[in-house]
Amino acid sequence: YVKAVELAQRELGAPIYGLMIGQNGKSSTLNAWLPSAILGTKIVDAVGDLRAHPTGDMGSIGLANSPDPMIQTAVGGNRANNSYIELVVRGATAKISPILRKAADMSGGFIASCRNPVRGSYVKKHAALGGISLALALGEAILAAESKGGAAVIDAICRQMQGSIVGKGRVARKSVQYTAEAFDIGTVQLGEGGNALALHVMNEYMAVEDAGGRRLASYPDVIATLDRDGVPVSVGEINEGMELLVLRIAKDVIPLSSSVADPSVYGICERALGINLVDYALSTKSTAGLGSY
Repeated sequence: YVKAVELAQRELGAPIYGLMIGQNGKSSTLNAWLPSAILGTKIVDAVGDLRAHPTGDMGSIGLANSPDPMIQTAVGGNRANNSYIELVVRGATAKISPILRKAADMSGGFIASCRNPVRGSYVKKHAALGGISLALALGEAILAAESKGGAAVIDAICRQMQGSIVGKGRVARKSVQYTAEAFDIGTVQLGEGGNALALHVMNEYMAVEDAGGRRLASYPDVIATLDRDGVPVSVGEINEGMELLVLRIAKDVIPLSSSVADPSVYGICERALGINLVDYALSTKSTAGLGSY
């Protein structure tokens, strides 16, 4: 990450004063901390998305449809098998983001990136403000509850974030495939028969449906799977037979960035998953009951 920031700063030709993460993923909340400590920049208490998302455009704070040239850098890969890459690209965000996705695949599936340097005033207007503080407060609530056991941790998560457990069950089936575009795409099924839940996956959980096809959670809701101890379990860690709970934090109780309101960012996900996401994401009605989308 340090090298990615250095490459972006060199290409920009001006100092970078602050770093903002694109998303609060399972570990990505910390991605800006090491380069900031080494390079002396600030950590901005804002995020491109309060939750994780599959594409760079979804965390681009409204830049996905902008024609303005932006800078994106990528660094990563295993030097031992000659897959190490350093990449600097400049152009419209929607055109250059897929290049970084391809670079991630070529380097072995993971890159460190630094994208889209903008003015602080733009961040203030378009980012999900306070995203880092929310994550820290959640962590403090979890630590305070850990000594009381898993049920207390799960209750603390739901109370702190105004979330709810929308389902639980044993993993009956995991059908997720890695693609050449560096996406993990498919479904995870919890339970069987009338009690089954389908979790639609594109790197992250994008929607949850019950056995009748009723939508229980949908992006940009926060969707996570937890074990009985309240520990998050990512898609890559899931195995058939595991007992999991499904957490939903509704979109109307979390800060949202401008990217959520950009209909152009949903097409790639909808085509990959075969479900509608944009209608709920852009809807302004109460999210108490999702129904069918």
